[in-house]
Amino acid sequence: EAVRDALHKDAFLGRPTNSPFTVVNADNAISLADDNGRLWRDHRRFASQTLRDYAKSGMEYRIQQEIRYLIARIDETSGRPLNAGKLLTPSMSNNICHLVFGHRYDYNDPKRQAMDKMLDEACKVFSVIGVLAMAPAWFCKLVFRASDFGNKRQFDIAFDIFDKEISSHQKSLSASNRVNDYIDGYLAEMEVRQRKDHISQYNFSLRRLQANCRAFFSAGSGTVRTTTEWLLLLSVRYSDHQKRIHEEIDSVVGRDRSPCYADRLHMPFTQAFINESFRYKT
Repeated sequence: EAVRDALHKDAFLGRPTNSPFTVVNADNAISLADDNGRLWRDHRRFASQTLRDYAKSGMEYRIQQEIRYLIARIDETSGRPLNAGKLLTPSMSNNICHLVFGHRYDYNDPKRQAMDKMLDEACKVFSVIGVLAMAPAWFCKLVFRASDFGNKRQFDIAFDIFDKEISSHQKSLSASNRVNDYIDGYLAEMEVRQRKDHISQYNFSLRRLQANCRAFFSAGSGTVRTTTEWLLLLSVRYSDHQKRIHEEIDSVVGRDRSPCYADRLHMPFTQAFINESFRYKT
């Protein structure tokens, strides 16, 4: 009951203005991950609707395609030991690229590699966020400046890529008026608000769009990668469960097609293993 109250009641929605999540942002930009109140609701509602509409337009197929790229990279190792995290980071992040930018980056693309380095730094930051969340802002900044956490250069390089993507979308949207991804949708909403209400336009701005892009990548890439790594580790640790999962996959999915989201309804053991992993390591 207490957990339900904390997660759903408005009284618990407030966020501190000096969150340690903003330490790595030189401009102290506030994203939907850090905001609260009316602005947070507006951005959350818009993001949910935009991403839901975009997901209906073939997101599952894009994820399946990205998995094929990942499998191809794994096959290149020819059975040799590998660092799963190094392969999972670009794979998971490319799914966010599709949602936010409308396209993926090749694993060898310098932009892709720059974002991977940024995400690795973000994981280091998140590893100490829980402790620093209760500390004053000046102490958080001191810790990050005096340690290897949050290599600012890596963040700046990745953030510059985000800014260039936004600029590119501004030009392409002006030419076609077609919404293909989150950035397109946000820019279109900005234009509508500017025409409709000179006050509400400030709720949607380029600065907030930049911050939201950062939040999507930081929160949507590293978390999925870490979860997948735990699933791999636990399947190795419990080899009997791995065998049952393998048998269930062969029975339901087979070997002639890619798995789809609807398959989960016919794979109770695999679903139970995933749910238990969430309970065990979250």
